[in-house]
Amino acid sequence: MANNLIAAWGSVGAGKTSICVKIAKVLAEKKNNVILVLCDDVTPSLPLLLPSATDTKSLGDLLSLSKLNQIHIYQHCVSAGGYLSFLGYQLEENEITYPGYNKERAEELMSLLSISADYVVIDCSSHVLSSILTGVALETADTVFRVINADIKSLIYLRSQQYFLREARYRYDKQINVLNNLYPNQNFNPHREELGEIPYILPNLPMLKEQYDSGKLLEDLAGKDTKKYEPVIKALVSEVILNE
Repeated sequence: MANNLIAAWGSVGAGKTSICVKIAKVLAEKKNNVILVLCDDVTPSLPLLLPSATDTKSLGDLLSLSKLNQIHIYQHCVSAGGYLSFLGYQLEENEITYPGYNKERAEELMSLLSISADYVVIDCSSHVLSSILTGVALETADTVFRVINADIKSLIYLRSQQYFLREARYRYDKQINVLNNLYPNQNFNPHREELGEIPYILPNLPMLKEQYDSGKLLEDLAGKDTKKYEPVIKALVSEVILNE
């Protein structure tokens, strides 16, 4: 499948994880096998997304194996039910829990992931410059979403990463802007001036934060405000990933 590696990156608090989960959920609901890769080894997301999943193998363990194959990937995935599974770091793990790995190992993992599921959604670490896996994901992904929170802090973060990410291998100008957490009547001209075209704008949604904080991001959204959020996620999936 030509468009099966999808990566999202942005600042801490930009909403990457929530967006990645909702994208993965839409794809899985269409009966596609989906692996959601959680790259952050500083603050692991897996305990938040699947609080009941304990004593499971970690992405860190997978990267430290002497050899890699598809079976190893499946053994380290944590099922979220249906067609969706997660691959990430566990509670109490961090960037020094496992031996270091090199770029070649990260490239090998991405290559194997691409043939292990219909779609692989990669929630990149905000530590772009120090995370080897995130750097390789941004290089190899078929589609990259640049997630920007609707605040100045997120713009400052973006500028701090631009010099490095404008190297040709990252195809910076091909990345797709997603503005997140926009409040009603909020002026986002500074974001348009900085980013240019912003095809996908997601509104502030209090329920989404409640889901994130309570480990329930996989549940359906409800309420009238959802009508402003879900259509954007579905359009993003349909237009960019599925090319429908």
